[in-house]
Amino acid sequence: MKRTLSCLLVALLLFAGIVPAVSATKPHDEATCDKIPIIYCEGAWHSLYSKPGTPEQEEYWTTGGGGSEIISDLQKLLPEFPKYIQDEEWDKIADILADFVNKLFYRARFDENGESVEPLGGNENKMLEELSRNHKGDPNIYEYCFNYDWRQDPWILAEQLKTHIERVCAATGHSTVNIAAQSGSGCIMMAYLARYGTAHLRAITIRATLHKGSTVFGDMVNKRIYIDNDALAKTGFLRAFDIADNEKISNMLIAANQAGLLKAVLATVNRAFPRIVDRLYEKGMVPAVLRMPMFWAYVPNADYESGKAICFGNQRGNYSELIRKLDRYHYNVQLRSDDLLKEASQKIRVGLYLGDNSPLTPITKNSNLNGDGFVDTTFASLGATVAEPYGKKLGMLGVVFQKNKDGHKHISPDKTIDASTCLLPEQTWFVRDISHIGTSNENFVRWFFSAKKTPTVFSDPAYPQFLVLDDSGDDDIFRPEEKLSFWQQAGAALNPVARMKDLVFGIVNFIITLGTWWIK
Repeated sequence: MKRTLSCLLVALLLFAGIVPAVSATKPHDEATCDKIPIIYCEGAWHSLYSKPGTPEQEEYWTTGGGGSEIISDLQKLLPEFPKYIQDEEWDKIADILADFVNKLFYRARFDENGESVEPLGGNENKMLEELSRNHKGDPNIYEYCFNYDWRQDPWILAEQLKTHIERVCAATGHSTVNIAAQSGSGCIMMAYLARYGTAHLRAITIRATLHKGSTVFGDMVNKRIYIDNDALAKTGFLRAFDIADNEKISNMLIAANQAGLLKAVLATVNRAFPRIVDRLYEKGMVPAVLRMPMFWAYVPNADYESGKAICFGNQRGNYSELIRKLDRYHYNVQLRSDDLLKEASQKIRVGLYLGDNSPLTPITKNSNLNGDGFVDTTFASLGATVAEPYGKKLGMLGVVFQKNKDGHKHISPDKTIDASTCLLPEQTWFVRDISHIGTSNENFVRWFFSAKKTPTVFSDPAYPQFLVLDDSGDDDIFRPEEKLSFWQQAGAALNPVARMKDLVFGIVNFIITLGTWWIK
């Protein structure tokens, strides 16, 4: 009897051990899993690797300290320039700057056919390591990245994105994924839609997309190099690049600009640019930077053909293969992007969010436009009506009439944006003060993807159309943008201290402008 009971007890213990094991190996059921895989597509400017995806993979090109280090290295060259300008040694200045650009991008350069001189890629090992995580055993493991060679032709990178989506689907047991693209990867996302439609996609979000271009890049390929004093004083690029003492420097620039000093100082610099730009582009910009196919994906349509003519000129024959690649993307993707995205929004969930309330990077003639420091608000929003130049407001005397009457209000609280003219007005969010570089919000993306149906700017009071960035804590948070009351607006407009300050700065500005004109 004891022997029989012992056998039964052992059998029960074995059964108890087997049941959890069988349960643990139960096939993953996509229908009951509410954690749809998310692939975060990184923006540009990350490190590039040799022999990607192999045990020998190693970092080959990097910006080191990023934009801050680049600006620091450039600052070391500046003390010599005043003497060269005074002596009108323009070729010397151009050669110094061209040498700087070539050294910066030497290991990342492309040839005349638009092919990388060194076979490089993104961090393939990082992506492969993420795919080894067991989503089927732990549904809370569901976020992955797509790290790519940001210099390459987005048409080709769309193939790589397709392969990575298929890998994630195979690893997780899901037939669809959510894609969170940002910045330059918006171009890859659009090329994917052009080539493969919405296959394997459940939803996409695009932050600060460049697939309609940026005025900064349009100006650059057309040699419209110029430092705008207003943009330099007001843009947040110093903070975005994490420049040391950026707040102190910004305050100094603002004060100098209000007093008219900044414009007077930059006048000499801006007079020098036309004398050096041709040589700088011939020896530096074109061979080091403008052979990268992705760079041209950021050029708006209005500047595209003229930019090619200016940069490639009478050497167009030598660049025939590169130009073929550039045209393939431009005419099959960028010019069709509105239709592609509109069609996609009818099949899957689509949402856009972007930053505003900053001029563009102050290195080109038209940089004093509203944006996130890098991309125009008009382009990134796919058609919003924006008050230009930066600092202006829509309408007159505080009265703004919305262009498209759709039954909903799409005017920003500060009256600088009319979102009714966007391609997707109810699925486009504006985040005041968000920087293009280094700022995103995964909480917002997760909220969008986890909704039971396509979220709109009216779905959740926490995420209305117009938001503001709160980066006071450890995580970036989006909060609803508050509308100033009538009395707050009146108080700001009638502030006697502010009015006196404006008067004093105005007089000083007039005297400096008059003196500068007299010196000329």
